[in-house]
Amino acid sequence: MDINNLKKINEDLENLKNSSLKSFQKTGIVKFNPFKSMGGNLSFAVAILNALNEGILISGLHNRESTRTYIKEISSGKDSKVELSSEEKKALEDAIKS
Repeated sequence: MDINNLKKINEDLENLKNSSLKSFQKTGIVKFNPFKSMGGNLSFAVAILNALNEGILISGLHNRESTRTYIKEISSGKDSKVELSSEEKKALEDAIKS
């Protein structure tokens, strides 16, 4: 193998390493019941992160009439714009640990 091939392989590896940091690879899921009058854990919080702990957190709150869905941006392992619920915090912690 000549030096040009080794340089190309090294370059390709570096590109793969950099792109893999940005791909989603960590998840945390919490199912819960926010309303005591209803049975079942039909509400949820899902955190989906990359290697840099950046990504999204999706929450769904289910009641008898509807399900409301929310999405929050995660940067550096936290959401600096909106307070997270305890269930969302747990999903985020689980994703960071995974």
